[in-house]
Order: sequence, then structure tokens, then C-alpha cells
Amino acid sequence: MPRDLMDSYLREFDNPKKGEFFSEEQLLAVCLDMFLAGSETTNKSLGFAFLHMVRNPEIQEKAFAEIKEMIGVDRLPEWGDRAKLPYCESIVLEAVRMFMGNTFGIPHRALRDTRLSGFTIPKDTMVIACFRGMLMNSHDFPNPSKFDPERYLMDGKLKIPEAYNPFGFGRHRCMGDILGRQNLFVFITTVLQHFRFLPLQGEMPDDEPLDGATAAVKPFKAYIVPRHHD
Repeated sequence: MPRDLMDSYLREFDNPKKGEFFSEEQLLAVCLDMFLAGSETTNKSLGFAFLHMVRNPEIQEKAFAEIKEMIGVDRLPEWGDRAKLPYCESIVLEAVRMFMGNTFGIPHRALRDTRLSGFTIPKDTMVIACFRGMLMNSHDFPNPSKFDPERYLMDGKLKIPEAYNPFGFGRHRCMGDILGRQNLFVFITTVLQHFRFLPLQGEMPDDEPLDGATAAVKPFKAYIVPRHHD
């Protein structure tokens, strides 16, 4: 039983009937795809998170208050703390929404004639998930351009809307979903536990994202000030 994608690939690579797609060059390409895709999503989601920390100091202070109350400041946050830190996890969810809600979906191809929501999709049609339509619409996310972690909380507990699908669907769903959220949660909570982010005087950063293959925040300057834990 293969343990992971690499085991499965190497098993096919050693198969004498392997096709042209199972080559050393393709193996390198697969590894690069996975590495770049994972780091890209994490890095850019962090950019959106800290941009909005600078623009909304009350959010970072509320997150710090939650961290201080629930786990203190004498140890670093861990992924296992997320049940105690719903507001901090909601910051992660909102940062990913802001990133993916401004990012173009990956093209797929219909393998056969099919129907979806009353529409006929012929075989070989290019199909692209519209993340902007899903994550930046005012019906599912009121005031969608506002960075609002509260939208994921109900009675102080995390409640993720059904429309929240930044990692895709079905068999093509991003395999790095959990790992990405783990990295973001630990990084954001650790930084907010020890630092606060302040804008330069008269230089509030612009929250209009840069367009590209994946969205990004515009470069900005900010003060990163250590918190003094008494």
C-alpha cells in the first residue's frame, strides 16, 4: 500500500509498462509544483493577513487578548490550540478568503458531456472554478471586501459557511488544505503573541490587491513592535 503520492509515482516509475508521463523530468516537475503551490498560498495569505492587521489594529489586539487568556505568553502556540483560539483561526480563514477570492482558478477539462445546475457542458470544455464569485459575493459574505474574522464566529464558536471553498472541490481539492491552515495558524498566532503591527504615520497601506496568476498585496511598510510581557 503506497504511503503517499511519491510512493505511488515511484511504483509506476518502476513499472515496465509505464507511459511517457512517468519520467524523471516529470517527477521533478511534480515536486516543484507541490513545493511552489504550497509556499505560494501560504506566503500570499500571510501577506493579506498582516496587511489587514496593520489596517485594523483592533483585530490584532483582540487576537492577542484571546492568545493571552487561553494559552498565555510563556509558550508558543501550537496547532492543537486552535479549539481554544477560534478568533485566531477565523483570521486564518479570512486571510485565505481574501487571497483566493482575488485569485484565478485552475482550468480543468470536462471528460464527457454533462449538466451542471441546468447548464449543458460539452465534452472537452474548459471549466474554471470562479473563486471570486464564490468567496467575494455579498450574499454569502456580507461586505465581502471587508476583512472581518467575526463572519466565521457564532456564539464564540467557529462556524464555517457552506460557501467557503477556497481549496476547491472533490477529487481536485487542494491536498495541502490542512497543512496550509496549520502553517498559517501557527505562524500568525506566534507572531501576534509577540509583536504588534503599526502603520507608518500618514502611510496606511492600500488594500487593493495586485492582479496576477495569483493575487498579492501591494508592497507596504509598517512598524513591527515587540510586545513587552510583564
